[in-house]
Amino acid sequence: MKKKRGWLVLCLIFLLVLAGCQKEATTEAVAGTLPVEPEEMRTELIAFSAFLGYSDEELVAQRGEGTVNYQDIEDITAVGARVYEEEIFAVPGEAIFVFGDDQTVNSILLTLTDIGAEDLLGEINEALDEPDLLLDEDGVFHAEWQKEGILYSLDDDGTTVAIAISLILVEEN
Repeated sequence: MKKKRGWLVLCLIFLLVLAGCQKEATTEAVAGTLPVEPEEMRTELIAFSAFLGYSDEELVAQRGEGTVNYQDIEDITAVGARVYEEEIFAVPGEAIFVFGDDQTVNSILLTLTDIGAEDLLGEINEALDEPDLLLDEDGVFHAEWQKEGILYSLDDDGTTVAIAISLILVEEN
């Protein structure tokens, strides 16, 4: 009887060790999809949002030339956007700074191709809290957060993940 009990205890210990190893491997796989902590993500999102309202000259002074896309505004050719290829949240992507009619940055679009929205959602939730809006149905994913006058949105079309950062526009009556 004591032999059976000892064997049973050894089997239980083995199963617990095996289960612990599987849990650790699963945790590493999930955590490994995005090698950045929520606080780092929050800092990076805030750093990008600081460029809202910058003129083209101010943006170039801070970030360099990038790739320029031009637009025509009332018979004048002006900078429409500047694109920078870089790592965003430790993932390869592009940062696109879009200029409005007043020739200041009015929105920033971060595009990532090697990651899905689900991989970012948890970290963004920890960085910005729960989204104010979340849609996830029929292959369409969209989430929004409003923080300190800035709108952050996360979209995934199945091939590219985009994070848009813009000022919240208040309609005047």
